[in-house]
Amino acid sequence: MDKKKIAEETEKILEYAKRESDSVIKASKPIAKRWLGKLSDKLVELGEKGQKALKEEHEDQKNK
Repeated sequence: MDKKKIAEETEKILEYAKRESDSVIKASKPIAKRWLGKLSDKLVELGEKGQKALKEEHEDQKNK
């Protein structure tokens, strides 16, 4: 194969890879969004539990 033919084949492969990666990105966005939403909900829940525990600890110290 000459350099021109190799360059043409490489360009075709790169174009194919770009199309495929775009498809994967589009397909994964809803999944990622759903998991980020679940993660966010859990982080909020943990934060609320932490605040509650801290508040209870302060109240216990005041009552001693």
